[in-house]
Amino acid sequence: MSLYPSFKLASKTTGFIIIMILLVGSWKIGFGQHDNAHKLDYKQREIKKNEIIQTLKAFKPNDQTAVLELKETEIDDQTIKKSIRVIGEGFLQLNKATWIYFVSFSSHKDSNIGDMTLAIDHIGNMYQNDGHVCGGIIHFETFDRSAIKNPEHFFQLFKSDTDDLGWSKIY
Repeated sequence: MSLYPSFKLASKTTGFIIIMILLVGSWKIGFGQHDNAHKLDYKQREIKKNEIIQTLKAFKPNDQTAVLELKETEIDDQTIKKSIRVIGEGFLQLNKATWIYFVSFSSHKDSNIGDMTLAIDHIGNMYQNDGHVCGGIIHFETFDRSAIKNPEHFFQLFKSDTDDLGWSKIY
C-alpha cells in the first residue's frame, strides 16, 4: 500500500488553504479601512460626536444653507428609489415647517474615529447613522413608495446605501 496518493491529496488541500489565507489577507489589506470597528478609539469617537452635536445644535437654516435634493428614480413599474447624497453636511427641507440637517465624518479622515453621520430635525431630535462615509460622501435611500410625512418617518425609512444601516435616535 502506497502513501503517495494521500500525500498528494494533503498537498493539494494545504496548497488550497495557503492560497485562501493569502487571498483573505490581501482583501483585509485592500479593504480593511471599511471594516475598522476593531480599530476605533471610542474616547476620540465620543469627542468627535460631541463636537458634531454642538454644530447641529448651533445650526439655523438661512438662504446660504446648501439644500440637499431628495431624488426619486423609477427602477421599474413597481419600484421607486428615493435617495439623498450628503457631502460632509447638508440640509433637507421636507416641507415649509420641517427640515433635517446632516453632518458626516469619514473614517478616511481618521480611522480611529470611524464613520458617522449625525442629524438634527427642526424640533431638536438627533439621530445617528454609522454607515460608511467614503471621501466625505454618503447616500441614504429607501424603496418605500409612501410620501415622507415628517423627519421621524424619514429616519425610519432611509438607510445607508453601502451597508444598509438604519438610523438610531440619540436625543
